Amino acid sequence: MVPEYFQLVQAAVYHADGLWGDATFDLYVKQAPPGWGFLVAAGIEPAIDALLQTRVEPTTLQWLRRQPHFARVGPVFFDELAELRFDGEVWAVPEGTIVFPGEPILRLTAPLPWAGLYEAGLIQIISQATGVATRAARLSVAARGRPVLDFGSRRTAGPGAAWHAARAAWVGGIAGTTNTRAAASLGIPVVGVAFIWMAHAFFDIPFWLAVLAIPLVFVFTLIAANSTGLTAITPT
Repeated sequence: MVPEYFQLVQAAVYHADGLWGDATFDLYVKQAPPGWGFLVAAGIEPAIDALLQTRVEPTTLQWLRRQPHFARVGPVFFDELAELRFDGEVWAVPEGTIVFPGEPILRLTAPLPWAGLYEAGLIQIISQATGVATRAARLSVAARGRPVLDFGSRRTAGPGAAWHAARAAWVGGIAGTTNTRAAASLGIPVVGVAFIWMAHAFFDIPFWLAVLAIPLVFVFTLIAANSTGLTAITPT
């Protein structure tokens, strides 16, 4: 979890002015998308893990010292920033809790100079995960008992984001994922499809015979994809 620059500037101001008391802030959704009657809170555990691992690297400290905004900042601030470890308090709803706009998902209390340094990372992890989990839940409701699968790994911004999205989708109610890391680490049932290039690879034998040779269970589906990468399916 890396603090935003302006939060570091504000931290220096609070520190210089002796505003070292605790501050509390809530993380909540201001307004849900149109038609979304509820939200599924997700990403809480990864967010707290990231919170506990927050560090300001030595190279970043050296860079900060050279910035005009920190030209008059004393060495004590940088010394304390170098030793930054979260020692505040966090309250949060459990993963998968139904929440509504304006309802706190997470509440954080920490010394004012440092509390704001955690804001961006918490928002990044929880907002993205809550969005995916909510879409997964809505798709599961719409599927009326039919399984909903996560095929979104190839559409996310990198391996880490793919794992987080698969995890959030699982919290929201999907029945399986194509993400190998998520399946292995979280126990999510693993699924997949046989793509068209496999048919071309086995052009000399019936395609269905080639698929039967695969020692995994692949689900043939009528796929209705959407922008989240989650997929509502109708097994054949």
